[in-house]
Amino acid sequence: MSKLALLVLTLTGASMAEDLLSPSDTVFGGQLTGGNFQVGMNGFAAGANNWPGGEAPLNALDGVGQKYLNFAEFNTGIVVTPGIGPSVATSLKLWAANDAPERDPASYEIYGTNAVLGNGPFPVSSFVLITSGDLALPGSRNPGGGATLNDANLQVVEFNGNGTAYTSYMIIFPTVKNAGSANSMQIAEIQLDGSVGLLGDFDGDGLSDDYENANGLDANDDGTVGESSPGAMDGPNGALGDPDGDGLSNTEERDLGTDPQDEDSDQDGLTDGVETRTGVWVSEFDTGTDPRNPDSDDDTLLDGVENPSLAFDPGNPTSQPGTNPNLEDTDGDTVSDGEEVLVGRNPTFTDPLPPTIFMPGDTILGGSITNNRFEIGNPGGGEGINSWPANEGPEFAIDGVGQKYLNFAEFNSGVLVTPSGGLSVANSMTLWTANDAIPRDPASYELYGTTSDVSGAGPFDLDQFTLISSGDLALPDSRNQGANADLDEANSQNVFFSNSEAYTSYLIVFPTVKNSASANSMQIAEIQLGGEFGPGTPLRFEIEGLGDDLIFTFESQPGKVYDILTSSDPENEPNPSLWEVWQENINATPPENVETFLRPSDPNRFFVLVEKVAPAFFTEDFENGAEGWTTSVNDVVGATLWELGSPNASTGPLSGADGSGNAFTTNIGKYEPESDIALRSPVIDLTAEGLTEATLSFQQFRDADGFGDRGNVRVLRSADLSELFAFDADLTAFDVEWTDFTVPLPASAIGETIVIEFQFISDDTADDFSGWSIDNVEINVQ
Repeated sequence: MSKLALLVLTLTGASMAEDLLSPSDTVFGGQLTGGNFQVGMNGFAAGANNWPGGEAPLNALDGVGQKYLNFAEFNTGIVVTPGIGPSVATSLKLWAANDAPERDPASYEIYGTNAVLGNGPFPVSSFVLITSGDLALPGSRNPGGGATLNDANLQVVEFNGNGTAYTSYMIIFPTVKNAGSANSMQIAEIQLDGSVGLLGDFDGDGLSDDYENANGLDANDDGTVGESSPGAMDGPNGALGDPDGDGLSNTEERDLGTDPQDEDSDQDGLTDGVETRTGVWVSEFDTGTDPRNPDSDDDTLLDGVENPSLAFDPGNPTSQPGTNPNLEDTDGDTVSDGEEVLVGRNPTFTDPLPPTIFMPGDTILGGSITNNRFEIGNPGGGEGINSWPANEGPEFAIDGVGQKYLNFAEFNSGVLVTPSGGLSVANSMTLWTANDAIPRDPASYELYGTTSDVSGAGPFDLDQFTLISSGDLALPDSRNQGANADLDEANSQNVFFSNSEAYTSYLIVFPTVKNSASANSMQIAEIQLGGEFGPGTPLRFEIEGLGDDLIFTFESQPGKVYDILTSSDPENEPNPSLWEVWQENINATPPENVETFLRPSDPNRFFVLVEKVAPAFFTEDFENGAEGWTTSVNDVVGATLWELGSPNASTGPLSGADGSGNAFTTNIGKYEPESDIALRSPVIDLTAEGLTEATLSFQQFRDADGFGDRGNVRVLRSADLSELFAFDADLTAFDVEWTDFTVPLPASAIGETIVIEFQFISDDTADDFSGWSIDNVEINVQ
């Protein structure tokens, strides 16, 4: 056949729009769900993918008024293979059914495919979206049964931009006119119009001229130009050509809907040829992904970075997460891969986000830590007082909506919660920002647990609590709405931590806020702990005998120490917690310890393992002097010193913290003007392997002039005394008793040997105050 004869035939055929669907076509009714068109069945179940026997999918193609109805309602439709063969659809016709206009489709999607179809389900990835949009079917009705279709009840949708021939079509109706009153989707008749066969194809290569012109291919070259050998016809412009070098021919690119001039049509980092649309990863050369979707599994990670053949790289998780691009949740722990990478978790290790522990209505007390006790606050009060507005009390921190909890104490304020679910193990915390005033957001946290009875009005000694976790916070500046507005995850921060101990109550304290200079309080919209109810998972504790030795292997965690308790007569010593301490304060070597001890001489001996919070890494209460501490005077007057002893002044403290005999105080209780003095700790070594966090705490009594005097806590590198970070002790506040100051040390201090400096600077006015007093300095590490 000559090219001229072919041109005449295709132009003649293209000049007439034909009906493409007929009653004899193969048709399936169903619903689009989970990436597949699921074929339905006869039935009357409300909300299910089924239809009455007299209103089956075939009625949508029968040429008369009898309708097709699907009780699934949303995303319902048909998949049809026209008996006429390949066709190019350019318009859609829809006739309204006989009743209930609320059931009429309100939107549509039309897909085409050249894949060989079976009996379903049909993956959406095997189809190409041709067109979609809204519908406005007339309110007039076609009679049902064998009545003739009335074009007054018809809507026509034109999409003349399609130039690709397909062998099968999927027509979906995502929505109906009134979902509130409709119980199904219904349509009297569906028809596609267009042309049978291919559009004009001047060079006879099987690609329509419209397709070639639209995609930068030469419509006059059948692949002869540039062919690999005479007669191969695999040049870049023909059906077998591959101008972008992605391994797909131009015909394959047309059928897939990909760009024949771009090796990576969806810009996901994978060439189109390796994205095989099977939904199954085989290798880097057969990824199973969709070449038209940069994120085939909708987990927010590009297909090109997901490669299950490469192990998860914790140092570079965003470019090598080790995940499967066809699975939203590779490890099956109910958390999407993208979410796990975002919060720093391993998306290839099963570790689900825990259920929540706090519920609205749980017993909750607001307050602040003072003198090593959690003091309960009250409604009312004002700035600097452990109190809150009546409509911003602690109960709003666990109410599940946007209303906030605010405490005017600002520093070391928080909540004590006793969950109604009983004993629980917490291993994550989520905090939501309040509705205004970013400076009031918490900047650090401490989480404690206890099994002690904390009912009543308090106060509650911190000694009865165990520190579970602490650290810095970085809450987003975006705000949650207040009152009863829903909480927005975009305005929250997740904190994950290792914990295996179960507690009945939790104390959450926020030592610092984002900007203490401009904040007058601490505020938080919502606090939630994640974990599980129950006694938790016992520590793994194994014992092996080897000659005269016993080898103990057990799980261990940073910031913990371990005791091994023993008994030779557990029947008469039924409480293991009271057994003899055999080995004490064994330092952790995470993730496990292997310890060897000489076997006891007893023929039978029983052991239990007890996990405890490690004692302070560094501690000084000054009751036995101040070994290694130094003081200096940096002003020209020299009238004020840091002095160790029992404070004695007309204002301020009359003893050390907790009634002790010693503390460091400015002039033992009466400082002078124009001073600049420093109190420095011994060198503190934070270079130990595995150390990741450190927290400084001390007790202070602030009794300066309230406006011109300053107190700074400086973290210095010991080698050159250069400043790594500084904290403002806020000497504008007046204390009436010793108060706690706790702050995480900056990341720059980890891996260094440091010195802690307390710097006091007074202005040029004479004041009759005691100044600043310091006691009970500690550093705790994890």
